[in-house]
Amino acid sequence: MTNTAAIELKQLKFAWKAKDWKAKEIVLDIPQLQIPKGEQVFLRGASGSGKSTLLNLLGGLMSPQQGQIKLLDQALENRSQRFRDRFRADHIGVLFQQFNLLPYLNLVDNVTLPCRFSTLRRQKAGNPEATAKQLLEALGLAQYIDRPIQTAELSIGQQQRVAAARALIGQPEILLADEPTSALDSDTRDQFLSLLSEQCAKHQMTLVFVSHDVSLSHHFDRVIDLSEINQVEATPC
Repeated sequence: MTNTAAIELKQLKFAWKAKDWKAKEIVLDIPQLQIPKGEQVFLRGASGSGKSTLLNLLGGLMSPQQGQIKLLDQALENRSQRFRDRFRADHIGVLFQQFNLLPYLNLVDNVTLPCRFSTLRRQKAGNPEATAKQLLEALGLAQYIDRPIQTAELSIGQQQRVAAARALIGQPEILLADEPTSALDSDTRDQFLSLLSEQCAKHQMTLVFVSHDVSLSHHFDRVIDLSEINQVEATPC
Protein backbone atom coordinates (compact mmCIF):
# COMPACT_ATOMS: atom_id res chain seq x y z
CA MET A 1 0.00 0.00 0.00
CA THR A 2 1.31 3.48 -0.89
CA ASN A 3 0.65 6.91 0.58
CA THR A 4 -0.65 8.21 -2.75
CA ALA A 5 -4.41 8.75 -2.65
CA ALA A 6 -6.68 6.69 -4.86
CA ILE A 7 -9.76 8.56 -3.62
CA GLU A 8 -9.99 12.14 -2.31
CA LEU A 9 -13.16 13.94 -1.27
CA LYS A 10 -13.24 17.60 -0.19
CA GLN A 11 -16.25 19.60 0.98
CA LEU A 12 -18.54 17.09 -0.71
CA LYS A 13 -22.27 17.79 -0.55
CA PHE A 14 -25.09 15.88 -2.19
CA ALA A 15 -28.83 16.44 -1.92
CA TRP A 16 -31.71 14.95 -3.85
CA LYS A 17 -33.16 18.43 -4.38
CA ALA A 18 -30.36 20.63 -5.60
CA LYS A 19 -32.32 23.91 -5.53
CA ASP A 20 -32.89 23.99 -1.80
CA TRP A 21 -30.19 23.28 0.77
CA LYS A 22 -32.54 22.53 3.68
CA ALA A 23 -30.88 20.14 6.12
CA LYS A 24 -33.51 17.44 5.68
CA GLU A 25 -32.82 17.28 1.94
CA ILE A 26 -29.04 16.85 2.21
CA VAL A 27 -27.87 13.23 2.15
CA LEU A 28 -24.10 13.73 2.36
CA ASP A 29 -21.91 16.50 3.75
CA ILE A 30 -18.35 15.18 3.95
CA PRO A 31 -15.63 17.78 4.62
CA GLN A 32 -12.76 15.44 3.76
CA LEU A 33 -11.95 11.80 3.05
CA GLN A 34 -8.79 10.26 1.66
CA ILE A 35 -8.17 6.61 0.81
CA PRO A 36 -4.63 5.62 -0.23
CA LYS A 37 -3.92 3.43 -3.23
CA GLY A 38 -4.02 -0.24 -2.34
CA GLU A 39 -5.96 0.21 0.91
CA GLN A 40 -8.90 -2.08 1.64
CA VAL A 41 -11.58 -0.04 3.40
CA PHE A 42 -14.76 -1.13 5.14
CA LEU A 43 -17.33 1.68 4.90
CA ARG A 44 -19.89 1.14 7.63
CA GLY A 45 -23.29 2.79 7.85
CA ALA A 46 -26.84 2.15 8.92
CA SER A 47 -29.68 1.81 6.42
CA GLY A 48 -30.51 5.24 5.03
CA SER A 49 -27.15 6.76 5.99
CA GLY A 50 -26.07 7.45 2.40
CA LYS A 51 -23.70 4.51 1.81
CA SER A 52 -25.06 3.61 -1.62
CA THR A 53 -25.32 7.28 -2.58
CA LEU A 54 -21.64 7.76 -1.76
CA LEU A 55 -20.72 4.67 -3.76
CA ASN A 56 -22.69 6.00 -6.75
CA LEU A 57 -20.81 9.30 -6.48
CA LEU A 58 -17.46 7.50 -6.37
CA GLY A 59 -18.49 5.41 -9.37
CA GLY A 60 -19.43 8.48 -11.39
CA LEU A 61 -23.10 7.54 -11.66
CA MET A 62 -24.07 10.81 -9.98
CA SER A 63 -22.46 14.20 -9.42
CA PRO A 64 -22.39 16.25 -6.20
CA GLN A 65 -23.93 19.71 -5.94
CA GLN A 66 -20.78 20.95 -4.21
CA GLY A 67 -17.26 19.81 -3.53
CA GLN A 68 -14.57 17.72 -5.13
CA ILE A 69 -14.34 14.05 -6.05
CA LYS A 70 -10.87 13.07 -7.19
CA LEU A 71 -10.06 9.51 -8.21
CA LEU A 72 -6.54 8.55 -9.29
CA ASP A 73 -5.68 12.29 -9.46
CA GLN A 74 -8.58 12.92 -11.83
CA ALA A 75 -11.27 15.39 -10.72
CA LEU A 76 -14.67 14.02 -11.73
CA GLU A 77 -17.21 16.39 -10.20
CA ASN A 78 -17.51 18.71 -13.23
CA ARG A 79 -16.98 16.20 -15.99
CA SER A 80 -19.67 14.99 -18.39
CA GLN A 81 -21.57 11.76 -17.82
CA ARG A 82 -19.89 10.33 -20.91
CA PHE A 83 -16.44 11.06 -19.45
CA ARG A 84 -17.40 9.54 -16.08
CA ASP A 85 -18.81 6.43 -17.78
CA ARG A 86 -15.57 5.96 -19.70
CA PHE A 87 -13.48 6.53 -16.57
CA ARG A 88 -15.53 3.95 -14.67
CA ALA A 89 -15.21 1.39 -17.47
CA ASP A 90 -11.42 1.83 -17.56
CA HIS A 91 -10.54 2.19 -13.89
CA ILE A 92 -13.33 0.95 -11.59
CA GLY A 93 -14.64 -2.52 -10.90
CA VAL A 94 -18.13 -2.68 -9.35
CA LEU A 95 -19.54 -5.54 -7.30
CA PHE A 96 -23.28 -5.18 -6.65
CA GLN A 97 -25.59 -6.79 -4.11
CA GLN A 98 -27.50 -8.15 -7.12
CA PHE A 99 -24.94 -9.94 -9.26
CA ASN A 100 -26.51 -9.13 -12.66
CA LEU A 101 -25.06 -12.17 -14.43
CA LEU A 102 -26.27 -12.86 -17.97
CA PRO A 103 -27.89 -16.32 -17.89
CA TYR A 104 -27.34 -17.18 -21.57
CA LEU A 105 -23.57 -16.60 -21.37
CA ASN A 106 -21.11 -19.03 -19.83
CA LEU A 107 -18.96 -18.06 -16.86
CA VAL A 108 -15.98 -16.94 -18.93
CA ASP A 109 -18.09 -14.71 -21.18
CA ASN A 110 -19.75 -13.14 -18.13
CA VAL A 111 -16.37 -12.40 -16.58
CA THR A 112 -14.89 -10.86 -19.74
CA LEU A 113 -17.77 -8.40 -20.27
CA PRO A 114 -15.81 -5.39 -18.87
CA CYS A 115 -13.10 -6.02 -21.49
CA ARG A 116 -15.69 -5.47 -24.23
CA PHE A 117 -16.38 -1.97 -22.94
CA SER A 118 -12.82 -0.92 -22.08
CA THR A 119 -9.81 -1.21 -24.34
CA LEU A 120 -7.56 -0.44 -21.37
CA ARG A 121 -8.90 -3.30 -19.26
CA ARG A 122 -8.77 -5.63 -22.27
CA GLN A 123 -5.10 -4.76 -22.74
CA LYS A 124 -4.31 -5.21 -19.05
CA ALA A 125 -6.08 -8.57 -19.06
CA GLY A 126 -3.73 -9.80 -21.80
CA ASN A 127 -5.75 -12.72 -23.11
CA PRO A 128 -9.15 -11.95 -21.50
CA GLU A 129 -10.50 -15.49 -21.83
CA ALA A 130 -7.39 -17.05 -20.30
CA THR A 131 -7.33 -14.44 -17.54
CA ALA A 132 -11.03 -15.04 -16.82
CA LYS A 133 -10.34 -18.77 -16.45
CA GLN A 134 -7.44 -18.05 -14.08
CA LEU A 135 -9.66 -15.83 -11.92
CA LEU A 136 -12.47 -18.37 -11.87
CA GLU A 137 -10.02 -21.13 -10.93
CA ALA A 138 -8.56 -18.94 -8.16
CA LEU A 139 -12.10 -18.42 -6.86
CA GLY A 140 -12.84 -22.15 -6.84
CA LEU A 141 -15.04 -22.35 -9.95
CA ALA A 142 -12.88 -24.35 -12.37
CA GLN A 143 -15.48 -27.08 -12.90
CA TYR A 144 -18.12 -24.60 -14.12
CA ILE A 145 -16.02 -22.49 -16.50
CA ASP A 146 -17.64 -23.46 -19.81
CA ARG A 147 -21.22 -23.79 -18.59
CA PRO A 148 -23.94 -21.19 -19.24
CA ILE A 149 -25.06 -19.51 -16.03
CA GLN A 150 -28.63 -20.77 -16.49
CA THR A 151 -27.56 -24.44 -16.57
CA ALA A 152 -24.62 -24.36 -14.17
CA GLU A 153 -26.90 -24.48 -11.10
CA LEU A 154 -24.59 -22.19 -9.14
CA SER A 155 -25.23 -21.42 -5.50
CA ILE A 156 -25.60 -17.79 -4.39
CA GLY A 157 -22.02 -17.85 -3.16
CA GLN A 158 -20.74 -19.21 -6.47
CA GLN A 159 -22.68 -16.60 -8.44
CA GLN A 160 -21.12 -13.98 -6.23
CA ARG A 161 -17.64 -15.23 -7.05
CA VAL A 162 -18.39 -15.03 -10.79
CA ALA A 163 -19.48 -11.42 -10.26
CA ALA A 164 -16.27 -10.76 -8.30
CA ALA A 165 -14.13 -12.18 -11.11
CA ARG A 166 -15.96 -9.88 -13.54
CA ALA A 167 -15.22 -6.87 -11.32
CA LEU A 168 -11.55 -7.86 -10.96
CA ILE A 169 -10.66 -8.62 -14.58
CA GLY A 170 -8.38 -6.12 -16.26
CA GLN A 171 -6.99 -4.99 -12.89
CA PRO A 172 -9.08 -1.85 -12.29
CA GLU A 173 -7.34 0.41 -9.80
CA ILE A 174 -10.47 0.80 -7.67
CA LEU A 175 -13.05 -1.80 -6.67
CA LEU A 176 -16.42 -0.68 -5.24
CA ALA A 177 -18.52 -3.32 -3.47
CA ASP A 178 -22.09 -2.56 -2.40
CA GLU A 179 -23.11 -5.10 0.31
CA PRO A 180 -22.40 -8.13 -1.92
CA THR A 181 -22.34 -10.60 1.00
CA SER A 182 -25.79 -9.87 2.43
CA ALA A 183 -27.31 -13.14 1.11
CA LEU A 184 -24.51 -15.44 2.28
CA ASP A 185 -24.12 -17.56 5.38
CA SER A 186 -21.22 -16.68 7.67
CA ASP A 187 -18.83 -19.41 6.50
CA THR A 188 -19.35 -18.70 2.79
CA ARG A 189 -19.16 -14.96 3.46
CA ASP A 190 -15.83 -15.17 5.29
CA GLN A 191 -14.34 -17.42 2.62
CA PHE A 192 -15.43 -15.04 -0.10
CA LEU A 193 -14.03 -11.98 1.68
CA SER A 194 -10.69 -13.71 2.15
CA LEU A 195 -10.54 -14.54 -1.57
CA LEU A 196 -11.55 -11.00 -2.52
CA SER A 197 -8.95 -9.47 -0.22
CA GLU A 198 -6.26 -11.77 -1.61
CA GLN A 199 -7.04 -10.80 -5.22
CA CYS A 200 -7.11 -7.06 -4.41
CA ALA A 201 -3.80 -7.27 -2.56
CA LYS A 202 -2.22 -9.23 -5.42
CA HIS A 203 -2.96 -6.42 -7.89
CA GLN A 204 -2.75 -3.47 -5.44
CA MET A 205 -6.39 -2.53 -5.99
CA THR A 206 -8.09 -0.05 -3.70
CA LEU A 207 -11.19 -1.67 -2.22
CA VAL A 208 -14.17 0.24 -0.82
CA PHE A 209 -16.58 -2.28 0.67
CA VAL A 210 -19.91 -0.93 1.90
CA SER A 211 -22.01 -2.71 4.52
CA HIS A 212 -23.96 -2.21 7.73
CA ASP A 213 -22.59 -5.48 9.16
CA VAL A 214 -19.75 -4.55 11.53
CA SER A 215 -18.80 -8.22 12.01
CA LEU A 216 -17.08 -8.07 8.61
CA SER A 217 -14.68 -5.31 9.62
CA HIS A 218 -11.75 -7.56 10.60
CA HIS A 219 -11.20 -8.44 6.94
CA PHE A 220 -10.14 -4.86 6.08
CA ASP A 221 -7.21 -2.49 6.60
CA ARG A 222 -9.42 0.29 7.95
CA VAL A 223 -13.00 0.87 9.05
CA ILE A 224 -14.70 4.16 8.19
CA ASP A 225 -17.97 4.88 9.97
CA LEU A 226 -20.04 7.08 7.67
CA SER A 227 -21.76 8.68 10.65
CA GLU A 228 -18.38 10.02 11.79
CA ILE A 229 -17.38 11.65 8.51
CA ASN A 230 -20.83 12.76 7.34
CA GLN A 231 -22.13 15.92 8.99
CA VAL A 232 -25.73 15.13 8.11
CA GLU A 233 -28.01 12.92 10.17
CA ALA A 234 -29.21 9.76 8.40
CA THR A 235 -31.99 10.33 5.92
CA PRO A 236 -33.72 7.95 3.45
CA CYS A 237 -31.56 7.55 0.36
